[in-house]
Amino acid sequence: MKKGFVCTSELAAFIFTIASILLISYCSWHDLKIGPVDDENWWYWSSINKSQFIDMSIINPVQSLGGASTPFCYWLNPAYIISDCLKNVINPFYISRLINLSLESITLLLLCLVIQLKTSTTVFVIISYAMLSIGASNKPNEFNIFGHLIAINILKSISMLWIVVFFADFPGKKNIIRSIIALLLIFFSVMLNPLYTPIYFLYPVIIVGVIIFSELAYEKNNAIKIEIGVYMFFILFFAMFYYSLVSGVARNDFPNEIYSEIQTFDYLNAMPFRGKDSTFLFFLVLLSIIFNISLDININRLRLHRAMFIVLIIIGGIGWMYTYSGLKWKYPSPVYLEQSILALILIEVLLCIELVLKKLNLKPPLLFAMLPYLLVAYLLFSPQIKSQTVNIMKTVFKKSTNMSSTSLKKPSREKPISGFLRKELALDLHDCYEGSVSLMIGMPDSPISKKIGFQKGERFQKKYIGVVPLYIRHFIDDQLYLTGMWKNFVPTLGDNSHMVSSFKYHFFSRLLSNKSDYQSRNWLVPTIFDSSIFALLGVKYLISDLELENSRIKKQFNYHSKLGEIHGYEVLNTNTGNFYPTDIIYYKTVNEVYRYIRTNEVDFTKTVFIHHTDKFDKVLSVGNTKIFGYPKTGVARFEAASSGSSLAVLPLEFSNALIAKGEGNFQIVRINLIMTGVLFKGNIQITMENGFGLMNLGGRIKDRKDMKKHGIYEDGYISYPDSYQPHQIF
Repeated sequence: MKKGFVCTSELAAFIFTIASILLISYCSWHDLKIGPVDDENWWYWSSINKSQFIDMSIINPVQSLGGASTPFCYWLNPAYIISDCLKNVINPFYISRLINLSLESITLLLLCLVIQLKTSTTVFVIISYAMLSIGASNKPNEFNIFGHLIAINILKSISMLWIVVFFADFPGKKNIIRSIIALLLIFFSVMLNPLYTPIYFLYPVIIVGVIIFSELAYEKNNAIKIEIGVYMFFILFFAMFYYSLVSGVARNDFPNEIYSEIQTFDYLNAMPFRGKDSTFLFFLVLLSIIFNISLDININRLRLHRAMFIVLIIIGGIGWMYTYSGLKWKYPSPVYLEQSILALILIEVLLCIELVLKKLNLKPPLLFAMLPYLLVAYLLFSPQIKSQTVNIMKTVFKKSTNMSSTSLKKPSREKPISGFLRKELALDLHDCYEGSVSLMIGMPDSPISKKIGFQKGERFQKKYIGVVPLYIRHFIDDQLYLTGMWKNFVPTLGDNSHMVSSFKYHFFSRLLSNKSDYQSRNWLVPTIFDSSIFALLGVKYLISDLELENSRIKKQFNYHSKLGEIHGYEVLNTNTGNFYPTDIIYYKTVNEVYRYIRTNEVDFTKTVFIHHTDKFDKVLSVGNTKIFGYPKTGVARFEAASSGSSLAVLPLEFSNALIAKGEGNFQIVRINLIMTGVLFKGNIQITMENGFGLMNLGGRIKDRKDMKKHGIYEDGYISYPDSYQPHQIF
């Protein structure tokens, strides 16, 4: 085979492989009617960012208090683009996974061709990888993570391309050209998903740096100096970008309080470098790489083997540290690193076999050549491949609940509660903001939580997030969950975003949940009802299976579901932008505010909390002259009039990255710890949007400085259970 060209046998093998993957995947996922909750949220996040190219975090007025959503660049992700075009024909989760498998197969094919693997080995690698990706094993829950996250799968392909570009010697190409191509690939994957990319960014950057600086020792020419300059600029720029991106994000600032990646999920700890057999496998692969280096004198392969050796040491070390050190881990799980390199491990092991046979002048046995095709036949006819996602869901129900998994039925088209909420609150049906909804169904010790199998006295944990919404969707209302509300343009108090701010998490965990309730790293769920705080945050309706009595709420309806009685309460006099407090309480730290709220009955229509460094002149009350609405996704609008200086409390999360534009004399400020206040005189008409992006990094860094000013940090208020550490499993 000529280098750089695909011969007929490789092309045929590739076509055969892709066709097999599509067919196998159809057998696995064709019964999937409703995607996992996380998948639906990812899809929603991508859809609201269609117009965003560089500005990765936008105000989403539907999602919670209107804070930053998870960062996606929708139009850079081919899986989303193609799936969106076909969403009316086929399940978008299903088709996006097929696209990912195809893209990864193409990447693997290119890699195999570059290092000149034989056709049989090439097909074996691709089919084996596809088998793992679709969960084709006796324990599908251990490998389903491979095909679970759309953007992560795309990044796996890109991470492998980094190594191909740098360690395959293309004839006639200079190092500077290869470096620029690699940096562009890295930039592309960064834009796909900035929060997850650092875990892929780690080892290519280290290896590329080693190669560039080692070449400098031998070739002291201007091209190498330019290459190093470009490389260093890229590293420094994105280091600043990442610092600003994660500034003030709860998942990074509170690793000991919330569910980070330290989770007792077996499927996260059944990967190649963790688990009971991880040590043996790790050294087996290391020996394979060393053997390849000693046997193979081809310079292209030698570079690849050396790179693999470094990468494997890095990833193996991180995986072991994660599993056995007992450290409080706030970073993405090493499982993603291991996924991205698994294909290269398969290549290394099989390449070792090829080289040994070649050195011994032996031909590969017929079974070895036929193995890829036998694997395909096995997958196509194996009952294990049938409806893996549905089986996983049933397994979760069997383990987590007392209700029979066979009782799950297709949800009714009737939407009794979500239909009411859409009519009352949907932003696309009303000229102004009418309030949000808080879904508090199946909370600890509630009637529904007991009915579906949670123990009495058990506190809020991550399994509530995964299990309770599924029951609600199947037995109450198929739109009654966060993403279902957002798709109907109904604002919610609960949140699910990788960008949950430290301010908002601190506020919720100290005032709206118990000390023993553990929020997830991406979720923010109120577990305690406080009528005055709910009204301040703009909650208009509370949906719960608990009977509540409070002078500030009014029962609007009862709904008898298969799970039990559901109650709908209206929160009276809620904040829709019409709170104009005149009594200002200045504070130095957030704990002063928490103590005051816990010991006093606060009327937030009259009282506001402001940091002592932001002192104001006396403010006046204003009548109901407000209009607070959302003309389009990503923008909030506020209009008001006052004869003097007034302060309006908006049900919108504050950030220094907010950009307010409009007519009149106004200033936006942080009030009540997490909320946006508008200090103004006379008539104003303003719009607000999130100004964070690649070229505007200062706002989020100021948010981090605000945390120090307000005294927000981990203080031992919530202790992290040792049982959640991975090393406790082994």
